[in-house]
Amino acid sequence: MLIDAIIGIVFPSDFAFTTLVFIPQITLAALILSARELNLTQGLLLALGLGMLYDFTHFGVGFMMTIAYVTTVLVLFVWSKHMSESIYELVILVVVGVFVKELVFYGLLSFTGEVRMGLTTWLGRREFLTILGNLPLILLCIYLNGVKEELLSHQERIKRSNEKVRWMNVDR
Repeated sequence: MLIDAIIGIVFPSDFAFTTLVFIPQITLAALILSARELNLTQGLLLALGLGMLYDFTHFGVGFMMTIAYVTTVLVLFVWSKHMSESIYELVILVVVGVFVKELVFYGLLSFTGEVRMGLTTWLGRREFLTILGNLPLILLCIYLNGVKEELLSHQERIKRSNEKVRWMNVDR
């Protein structure tokens, strides 16, 4: 969230939607990649906690990000189980996640009356640049997630090599 805030300062938002708007989504990308490794309950709890933290620190409008994050993780959890670990599929998964989150967020904002614009205007002014601008950030997030997984795997190998009982050498 801190990196999103810093990037948001560099690329300020036009809340009147008179120009294209870029919203950094590194937090959402990390949430999607992390929740993919968890079971459904843990992933939804992670999304719930992160969404509530985001709502308490950024917006004062109900629990819109909480609902958007939980819905996004729920939709992508079902879909991601049918995907492999290739970089192309992970990029598509996170891009679809950003799209679903923004679509749910638009639905909630229009339902509560906070936004009075058409879906095509929303897609053209906010969604388009948000998805395109986040592609390099998504690639960076996928790379960092791979580095994290490799470090955890290396740490597990070191831990197992220091064990007294060698599980691989034990006879049945």
